[in-house]
Amino acid sequence: MDRKDERLLSQGANARNTRRWYWANHDRAKELKRAAMRRHRAKDPEVHRARGRKARERQRDALLMLYGQSCVLCGFSDRRALTLDHIKRDGMSERAALGERGVYRKAILEFRPDLYRTLCMNCQFVTRSQP
Repeated sequence: MDRKDERLLSQGANARNTRRWYWANHDRAKELKRAAMRRHRAKDPEVHRARGRKARERQRDALLMLYGQSCVLCGFSDRRALTLDHIKRDGMSERAALGERGVYRKAILEFRPDLYRTLCMNCQFVTRSQP
């Protein structure tokens, strides 16, 4: 790892030159960022895991606030069993393309009640088995 590149990426003394370097060396910059994050996570992995859990919890809270805090079909309201249902049954392809958190992010940003709804796990499995 080139210390000069890392310094340019992290310090940003001259924003124009830093931006220019970043876009000229985009792949290298991503590699440096990944390496820096790996070192950061290795120092205290439990802190990193706790931050990730809190971020996922905040994202799930925002999702449930938008789409409802109980099952649309049966009214069950235990948050541990509530899920985001894809009304058009295209969840598997969407998760493959965006990842689970990406699907949540998209559902929050776009707010599409015609595409997503809140279901409990029982109703989710029942609707999955119906034609």
